[in-house]
Amino acid sequence: MVHYMHRGKIVLRLIKGLFTKNPFQYSYHYEKSAALELKSIARSLNPDKIIFQLIRTVGYASIFKKENCVLDLMDCFSYHYLLRSKRASFPMSYFYWMEYRRIKKMESYAIDHFEKVCIISQKDQSLLPGNQAKLIVVPNGVMPGLENNSRAKTIDLLFTGNLSYPPNIEAVKFLCKEVLPLLGDLQYQLVIAGADPHRSLRSLETAKIRVMANVEHMPDLQQSARLLIAPMFLSTGVQNKILEAMAVGLPVLTSPQAAAAIGAIPHQHLFTAVAASDFASQIQSILAMPAGELEKICAQAKNLTGRHFQWENNVFLLESQL
Repeated sequence: MVHYMHRGKIVLRLIKGLFTKNPFQYSYHYEKSAALELKSIARSLNPDKIIFQLIRTVGYASIFKKENCVLDLMDCFSYHYLLRSKRASFPMSYFYWMEYRRIKKMESYAIDHFEKVCIISQKDQSLLPGNQAKLIVVPNGVMPGLENNSRAKTIDLLFTGNLSYPPNIEAVKFLCKEVLPLLGDLQYQLVIAGADPHRSLRSLETAKIRVMANVEHMPDLQQSARLLIAPMFLSTGVQNKILEAMAVGLPVLTSPQAAAAIGAIPHQHLFTAVAASDFASQIQSILAMPAGELEKICAQAKNLTGRHFQWENNVFLLESQL
């Protein structure tokens, strides 16, 4: 069942939210009529457990007995907003700081109140407030058996993700405006692929930069690329784009924090960089690496995803904890 929210009511709730201590994303998503519908559905189905996803659903979970609820926080969103507050300019920096404080308080309440709380990685677990021992770490997963080495490599650089998501938008702009110009005459083909591209990304298209919206079969695109580049600096949790690339044998260049979230070791499973100049030099060295050396790193990356990021194993881990 889908509950459609009225935009006018959303705006009103956000205005009222200014005078509360709740996160704005909580005010945006919590609607009394939706809570009543959810309660009615639960009464008819009588489920043993109800899984609520993200901190914004705490209000809905709170209307049920806490022993019947499983709260999946996914990422440490308070840390995400802390990072955004440090990179944004005023007044957005103040808004992000305020949201960081509010989310952190609600995360602490949720961890202490609910009996079952999940998080996506050990890194995010360590960043959360409250009793971290209560948290169940359930990583994301990838589908096995997607690799196809026979596909021609027609794309030099690939970036994937939700292209309306602010951290992805910032990563793409960093890549196009700061990294690629440092490559000089080395005109690599870059494909930016994902859902709902923000209008500011469309303006970045050139003869060598292509934006592809809503790709039907992403593994085909991944297998046609030579390198996935993901300069993620605002990210928390586990980056699926990285796991998916590693699973199909595509080399990955990303930020240290994104690598750390999945336990990947630089130069063993993938490559990392921080500054634009580092990304530019790494791109050149990775694409020039001997095939055997690069294949070894990709094989180790595939082994990592096979051991720790398979959906079948991780779903079983969640079920065993309920």
